[in-house]
Amino acid sequence: MKVEEIVLTKKKEGFLQGIIYLMTSQVIIKLLGMIYSLYLTNKKGFGDEGNAICMAGFQFYALILGLCAIGVPNTMSKMISERMEVGEIKICNQILKVALVTFATISFGFCLCLYQFSDFIAVHILSIAASSEILKILAPSIVFSTMESVYRGYFNGIKKVSISAKSTCLEQCLKTFLTIIFVEKIGEVTCFHTEMMAKGSMFAASIATIASFLYSYIKYKKVNNNLRTFDTTYIQKLRIRTILKEMFAMMLPISLTTALMILGNNIDSISIVRILKSKIGESQARKIYGIITSKVNLITNLPLALNGAVSISLIPEISRNVMKRNSKKLKKNIQFSVLITLMIAIPSTLVLLLFSKQVMHILYPNASKGAELLKLSSISIIFLCLTQNISGILQGVGDSKSHLIAATTGMVIKFILNFCLISNENFLEKGAIISSIASNFVIFFIMFEKCKKTLKTLKNQEDVKIT
Repeated sequence: MKVEEIVLTKKKEGFLQGIIYLMTSQVIIKLLGMIYSLYLTNKKGFGDEGNAICMAGFQFYALILGLCAIGVPNTMSKMISERMEVGEIKICNQILKVALVTFATISFGFCLCLYQFSDFIAVHILSIAASSEILKILAPSIVFSTMESVYRGYFNGIKKVSISAKSTCLEQCLKTFLTIIFVEKIGEVTCFHTEMMAKGSMFAASIATIASFLYSYIKYKKVNNNLRTFDTTYIQKLRIRTILKEMFAMMLPISLTTALMILGNNIDSISIVRILKSKIGESQARKIYGIITSKVNLITNLPLALNGAVSISLIPEISRNVMKRNSKKLKKNIQFSVLITLMIAIPSTLVLLLFSKQVMHILYPNASKGAELLKLSSISIIFLCLTQNISGILQGVGDSKSHLIAATTGMVIKFILNFCLISNENFLEKGAIISSIASNFVIFFIMFEKCKKTLKTLKNQEDVKIT
């Protein structure tokens, strides 16, 4: 029994519909995220320094989350979509349960470590002691974010992308509104104490993560009950060892790749403040770091978030077409995805190149510094978007190692250039942006060459089979 024969709801979600759902959710998320950032940046007592405290802790938290959760949705969607294609619903549920227990255990270990060593990380690694409390507040979120990632991958694999989209929207809505409420109240009580308001904003984010996880769990129970009514076949369960072996073989390279990409931001958190404070003073260095991480990166990440919908939808779709050996549909999906990516990346780059100063003044009227950094950073957008797209294609055909190799190379370049350029009087804060551009271009180039070879090999294999 194939997935097309299983009626999950009255309306089936296809490739394009999945992209639309995810893109719509990303637009909502980024708009709310923009409101969230604008509010905090323009809030009395918060500003660039408050952003620096929050973002230093959040970036390190994101690095830890990347090690235990980021690769999970893509891995789950591929494994589930392949089983659903042949109607193995019981196996899908078994995979889900094994994944939940495994990653809940792993994430709990990371949670304890982050909480225990938060003081050391804040003082000796991030060089921002105030970020210690931020790390402690965010630590429990690792567990809930990881388990929710498992559910999102499952929903993507069974062509219920709308549930994943709604859960991410719910999380961002709660994060935005709770942050505004908490920061306002804390600001009134503490006379706009920066560190206390920063703690309040991260506490709101943690509550939002837990609520999103509960939503995904409730939706899974409902969807699973519907699926069971269509499963009349007897399929012997897989060995847990077999599931784990397949899961980690694909997930580890993806997780390490994502962690390396996040590490690029942590390289900035380690190097910018550490190097610049000896040249322009610690307070000014922290403000520069706050501008780059919470303003420049937020704006340039908007097109990446939209394009991420294409990459997420590509993975299970490519997997199905490879299993069916349907080269025509595979080629059509790839061409369509590249077209959407270029339609997102090129206009975004041009707008920020030409109107970076106006964008900063509109979005941050009370803290509009950073236009030149934004203009420079926009050059990376097209490379990052295309890399996202290529990564989805390669993961769909079962290659999750190429991005890891490319990311490793890119991060080595990023690390070296950061320390060389930031310490140079001619570059200073621009050095971190220039090193990111160089790193992103190298990653894109390596991925592009690998993708060409992989698709050529698949075409040759099908030609041989046909003859």
